[in-house]
Amino acid sequence: MAKIPHILLVLICLGVASSCDTAVVGISGGSDALTWTPSPRSTKNSEPIPIRIPDPIPAPIETRSACIQRIYTSYIGVREIGCNNCGPEVSKFLASVGLPEGNKYCSAFVAHCLDSCGVRHGVNAWSPTAENRKNLIYKNGKWSGVPEPGDVITIFYPRMGRIGHAGFYDHTISDVYTGTVEANVTSSDLESNDGGGVSRMRRMTRSLNSISRWH
Repeated sequence: MAKIPHILLVLICLGVASSCDTAVVGISGGSDALTWTPSPRSTKNSEPIPIRIPDPIPAPIETRSACIQRIYTSYIGVREIGCNNCGPEVSKFLASVGLPEGNKYCSAFVAHCLDSCGVRHGVNAWSPTAENRKNLIYKNGKWSGVPEPGDVITIFYPRMGRIGHAGFYDHTISDVYTGTVEANVTSSDLESNDGGGVSRMRRMTRSLNSISRWH
């Protein structure tokens, strides 16, 4: 390092004092051999400035409606395999209501999706049980609430004299049509309640017997 005379060192210390906090002065070899090493420039207040780290934004809590929609949407495209009303996913649906594969499963599909989201319900393998009479949103052409994804639709079959099919309300298409997601159906056959899998359906709202809510 360069040798710095005593007088120059004093001037440096005085001159730099206003812009530097500290200077490191070392003695090497003797009193006439002084060396000076400037410290890094810093602020007059040498205490560290605290940095505020923002709290993480919590993930939104999934509503029951969103959960049910996520579950039933994940099954769109499932098809029967091996025989009528058979296949790995179909077996899973039917297991929710205590039945083996080979049985109709539209209502079992509803029960399985509700179970997956921790929703208490009274749905079993018999499709009339899919209607929650204590919380009706729509019944026989009359509205008593606003539907949301995860609500359960039922369809009445005159030839059976009762509700013969169930599924999920997904969205309103128009004043006339409702979008649904149903199991044990074929998208090209609106009258079938014994189709080949899980599909999106486009139904006339007036063709629905009811829309009710379990969640």
